[in-house]
Amino acid sequence: GAPPGTKGISLFAVPKKRPAADGQLASNDVITAGDFQKMGQKGYCTTHLVFGEHEDCQGWLVGYEHEGLKNMFQMMNGARIDVGRGAAAITMAAYLASLQYARERPQGRSLGRGGRKLTMHNGMAAHLIAQEIGKTLIDANTFTDLKPYSATLGAKLKQAQEVISFLSTFAERGEHERFLSDATIFMEFFSTIIVGWQWLKMAVVAKRSLVGGHLTFDERFYENKINTMRFFFKYEMAKTDSLAQVLMDETVLTLRSEADVFA
Repeated sequence: GAPPGTKGISLFAVPKKRPAADGQLASNDVITAGDFQKMGQKGYCTTHLVFGEHEDCQGWLVGYEHEGLKNMFQMMNGARIDVGRGAAAITMAAYLASLQYARERPQGRSLGRGGRKLTMHNGMAAHLIAQEIGKTLIDANTFTDLKPYSATLGAKLKQAQEVISFLSTFAERGEHERFLSDATIFMEFFSTIIVGWQWLKMAVVAKRSLVGGHLTFDERFYENKINTMRFFFKYEMAKTDSLAQVLMDETVLTLRSEADVFA
């Protein structure tokens, strides 16, 4: 008999149809019981096969007896190389297609007169936002436990003014591409400060309600507002430091240069 365990496995070729005595092809008792809908290459089909449901299935030995697992892994190792090679080819094709798309597609409208709303009219928009934030800082300073967060927001506001002042020099010189080269990072930076402002504003309202006893909801509702503000200031507001560092870095990497680094 065969050795126990995997050492006794043999490999067989089992066709769906087999030659009959009359020379025709007859069913080999192989049934496709299910089709597995899997993601992957469209040319591959994964199915559940049932062999010998009616005890009339024949197979032909491939290689030597008891070497089935060895032969199977020889096939699998080659298949793994093919899968890796296919993945590398698809990745390269996708990269080249996206690179061509990025080079040929204009990004948005012309920047000759666009992308300057924050700095137009002597920076009036930024000035108005700073005024509103300043009002919240004054309100927050009336509560001892909110003063640290007021100080943090005040420092972030000053940081934002420094970043805007740095970037505005490019807009003033007409270098609009450079001015907007890190627009996504700036939106993340500035929006984090704005959201922090709104959380502190909500904390002020919650604190007033708790101190004054004017509660529309239970105390936990207002306390949770303040705790959420604390969470945001600890884990989110700190991110603006690294973002500001990127925005005020003189190095420019995202604009097209003479050296084509994406060859």
